[in-house]
Amino acid sequence: MAEQIEKNAVYVTNISPNANEKTVSDFFSFCGKITKLYLKKEETGQTSSAIVQFETESAAKTALLLTNALIVDRPITVVPYSPGPASKEPTKEQTPTTPPSPLPSEMGAPVASEHITQRDFGGIPDDQRSKTSVVASMIASGYVLGSDVLHKAKDYDDKHMITLQAKVALEQIKVKAHEIDKQYGISEKVTATKTAVVEKAKQLDEEYKISEKATQAANSVKTTMVQTAEKVQENPTVKSGVESLKSGFQKATDSMSATYKDVKEQTAKAIEEKKKERANEQGKIEGTPVATATTTTTEPTPQPPQQP
Repeated sequence: MAEQIEKNAVYVTNISPNANEKTVSDFFSFCGKITKLYLKKEETGQTSSAIVQFETESAAKTALLLTNALIVDRPITVVPYSPGPASKEPTKEQTPTTPPSPLPSEMGAPVASEHITQRDFGGIPDDQRSKTSVVASMIASGYVLGSDVLHKAKDYDDKHMITLQAKVALEQIKVKAHEIDKQYGISEKVTATKTAVVEKAKQLDEEYKISEKATQAANSVKTTMVQTAEKVQENPTVKSGVESLKSGFQKATDSMSATYKDVKEQTAKAIEEKKKERANEQGKIEGTPVATATTTTTEPTPQPPQQP
């Protein structure tokens, strides 16, 4: 058991005493599937520690990036799990100052699996999910992470070419799909089905003359409309009414023009007479007696007969 934990596990310290098993598993579930979780409150009651074992090594490495992140109200410390006093020489992942991790037996009973949060990553393996995307997801969920965690995640992805590996995996999926298609002839069957449907439709069309009848119906409607319009024009009553309407409109236009011209002339004459009356009242204009204005009787303009 210790060997398995040592491989894909991290040791977490300085956890808030207010954090419970759900709080801790919710946080680390972003990294990958958790297979075992031990959570122990220290004797002082001021802090807790945890051993988190993951299904994959990649998930454990993601968890190591989360040191200094806040769980409830404390910045946690995350180091590689290295059990017990038996580990006298620090591993390559440890520093000389890294304290040894306690044995699982010293942590008490593991948390029941049904109480451990597990997330659905859509079937994408942990080593194909970039560390940057994991960190971004946690930030979007409201977690406060270390100031340099995003930079470390990006460096890890660049070093291990995670994005490139994801693209290669996608191409491999396409190749596999092509192989399956070739093996089972899926595209050929789809094409054959489509061809059969088209041929069946064509056969029905030829048998029942569907296209021909539709064209005939459309032409019949068009011909009927043209013939109806022509017959309407041939009707004497309708034709007479149309001509009367045209004639009446022209007469009304001519009458309006004549009336406007007559009113304009009368207005000009009235203005001129008004000027002469004012000049007569003032006496003389430039020392010359003002001639008496002669009144001109204007014959009324004959009005055109009204149309019935």
